[in-house]
Amino acid sequence: MGKFRYPVVIGAFGLMMKIFGTIFKIMHWSGALFFTTFSYPLLIIASFWITLLVLLLIIRGKYRYPVIIFLTSFFAVGVDLFFHTMYWPGGELIVGAMFVVQAFAIVWLVVLLLQKDKNRKY
Repeated sequence: MGKFRYPVVIGAFGLMMKIFGTIFKIMHWSGALFFTTFSYPLLIIASFWITLLVLLLIIRGKYRYPVIIFLTSFFAVGVDLFFHTMYWPGGELIVGAMFVVQAFAIVWLVVLLLQKDKNRKY
């Protein structure tokens, strides 16, 4: 639990703020925008951090980096969700950048898969 302590605390605090923001929004109380605005970045950071830690613990070998880049590009989905929820411009740019990073990671993975291994004999 040592490596996961900080992201879990950040995620729990962000989730608490999201719940408060939802309750405030349902009750039409002021302050809902504050809670909602500051909960999304905390949840995005915590989920990104935990995902990266899990991937670093699980994936080994030459496929490690392209798979990590591909999966962590979904971090942009959370940022895009935040932008669309707040009706801020730039969400489409973030999704476009995410697709470019994913395409780069897929090409990198295909190149690694098609490379001849020195130890394999055909």
